[in-house]
Amino acid sequence: MTFDELESKYYALKGKHAGGLLSDEEFLAEVEKLTLQDEHGRWWMIGAKTGKWYVSQAGEWVQAEPPGAAPAAEKVCPQCGAPLEKGAVFCGNCGYRLGPAAQPPPQAPPMSAQPGPASAGPPAPAAAGRPKRGLLIGGAVVLFLLFLSCIGLAAYEYLSPGRPISRLILGPSIPQVVCTPPPCGPGEEYYCPDECPGGCGIVCATPTSAASAAQPTTPPPEFPTPTPELPTATPIKEHASLRNASYKGVSFSYHPSVASDVTAEILPAEESDISPFETWTFPERVGFDFIDYPYTESSWTPYLVVYPLGDFEADNPGAAQLIGDLWDLLSEQPATPDRRIPVLPPPYAAQLMHARVGYLTFENGEGIHFLTQYAQDTVPIVNSELVWQFEGLTDDGRYYVGARFPVSSPLLPDEMAKVDQSQRIAVEENFEGYIEDIERQLAEEPAANFTPDLSLLTATMESVKVEIALTATRKALPVRGSVEI
Repeated sequence: MTFDELESKYYALKGKHAGGLLSDEEFLAEVEKLTLQDEHGRWWMIGAKTGKWYVSQAGEWVQAEPPGAAPAAEKVCPQCGAPLEKGAVFCGNCGYRLGPAAQPPPQAPPMSAQPGPASAGPPAPAAAGRPKRGLLIGGAVVLFLLFLSCIGLAAYEYLSPGRPISRLILGPSIPQVVCTPPPCGPGEEYYCPDECPGGCGIVCATPTSAASAAQPTTPPPEFPTPTPELPTATPIKEHASLRNASYKGVSFSYHPSVASDVTAEILPAEESDISPFETWTFPERVGFDFIDYPYTESSWTPYLVVYPLGDFEADNPGAAQLIGDLWDLLSEQPATPDRRIPVLPPPYAAQLMHARVGYLTFENGEGIHFLTQYAQDTVPIVNSELVWQFEGLTDDGRYYVGARFPVSSPLLPDEMAKVDQSQRIAVEENFEGYIEDIERQLAEEPAANFTPDLSLLTATMESVKVEIALTATRKALPVRGSVEI
């Protein structure tokens, strides 16, 4: 099968899906079958939503033009020099965020058969009257197909709220309690993160009135300003102590508002697909799950995992590259990383943003944390897909420490279903400006306004300690500050 034949099959499937002849699951299943390996051994596929070509490179799907395709515009990435596609927002090679695209959006590809050979010259004068008639007929056909597409989209939005494609149709967000800390009693010690008001505790005493509560930053113009509901006053425990979790040489502390309990297990060594065409070999590792996590309306599940690097890098070249990039990032610590932040294993999607980027030192290592949303297209940022991601390495180079916690913010829509089509189009037309605005607003929002409180997640990761003996395979990170010998 050639690239043109595969692309023709994709658009035929897309037409059936828009017309209601294929369900969401059937459409995705059929598109996943449309794969092709070129003469260099690289795997290619078409994005189900974007209709663009992607090639598998180092464990990630990167947008690219297939061999033999017409060359893209002469514009190249200022970061890595790779050629850029017309209208690109991100570099498909290194992930560098580009300026707003100056070109108009490309025309939708035809839904009909493969394109034929280009004409060798202008049409003969005798056929001058035919193109107009053909255009009228073609236009009528296109309008009819667009009408069927609208019907299909309407049915998709309103008749299939439980679709598993994005898992975005979820319940309402959890209201935030605005409160003040309790007074410190004699001999009492309260847990207090960096942004704790009053400096002597995190436990709330009484909710403040709506008039005295700090108002959130105005959301971007594409979205209506949410009106949070203040909860009714309920009895609140006056004391809350930290809880400790320890298993197989990995330990950390967590606040009761983050979880009522933590369970742990040894995850066996295994081979696992990180994409439809790339498999990694994972070592035996320690995994932690968080019970009664406060934000449940998410597509993601909270977790913390620790595993040895050792043979993991030798067995997986793609992982070795990402680990090397993570070492470089933790050594340089840029305030605003201009490329994709290394994540293990890499999700089968792009990082749409990097908000509230920060670095921390845990008991015997360092790491980076940030807010992001993973997607395969330029879509709005919503609570049901928002995550607080942590990627870290122990100082001796022996272990990787990773965590992902779903979070929500009162600034964002709860789910994609609450963003109408006109708002989505507005986001796509100015995605660069939209992401910059969202990143700014999330950075200005107090950590306590998120669910859960982001400072509690930071404190949890700062308390991580890994004490498993294993031969180091890489040099340690550069030591900062004074060192006692």
